[in-house]
Formats: sequence, C-alpha cells, structure tokens
Amino acid sequence: MLLIIFLTLIPACIGFSQCGGLSPGEMAHRLFQDADRDHDGHLALAEMLFLFQAFDQNDDGRITRQEFLHHVRQTEPDMVQWYDKLYNTFDMDGDHNLDLHDYIHLYMETDPRNDNTVTEAAFIGYWTVLYQALLDMQPGSC
Repeated sequence: MLLIIFLTLIPACIGFSQCGGLSPGEMAHRLFQDADRDHDGHLALAEMLFLFQAFDQNDDGRITRQEFLHHVRQTEPDMVQWYDKLYNTFDMDGDHNLDLHDYIHLYMETDPRNDNTVTEAAFIGYWTVLYQALLDMQPGSC
C-alpha cells in the first residue's frame, strides 16, 4: 500500500525537493498519514503488503516493471521516468521484478528498530533520504 500511495501522492514537478511546493519531509508525512490505514500512528507489515496486492495486477506474486509503470501511466503520466528509477530502487535483488521479499525488505528499511512497527519519524527519515538520493541521480527533475 505504501508504494501505491507514494506513487499517487507525488505530483509532477520540476524540482524534486519541492514537488508541489512540499519539502521531502512534508511529502513523506502525507504519505505516512495515508498509508496508516488503521490510523494508529504506526505502519504494520500488513499495511505494506496491501500495497503489493494492489499493484500485482495479475495476482501472480510479483510486480513486473510493466505492471508498475502501467499504474503510474494511469495515475501520474508525467512522472514515468522518475518512477522507473524508483522501481530500480525497490528491486532489491535486481531480478527485474518486485516480489514479496522486495516489499518486506523495503518495510525493514523503514523499521530501524526492527520491532515490526514503523513510526512516522522513521518513515519520514527513510523517504527523505530516498527522495534526496533520487534527486542526486538526476538533479532538477523528478
């Protein structure tokens, strides 16, 4: 679920650090608020896995780049190039598919205490670093 929300919240923009006039931290805050489905102030692994199921269009247990970018074209057509880079970031094992283990790894990346709960502060910290890393890869564009 986090990934879908992430993909649909980031508007088309020129400067990545100021997408829609929001800082990376503000964007991450909005993302967290929408991803926290039960509104308990923490993200559980189940909330992350909801994202995976929503993106897996043919329900085969993996998200191909084609499935991923198809969704992006439907929701943020001006951002396909940027999301293509994001896909590469999420494909932890480099097999050109987003599998359940990639999503679990992503979740673990946002859970620095390793307690199976992601606080808003940890979430914002992770996404802010990711935003900046992607900006550094291609300055001046999302």
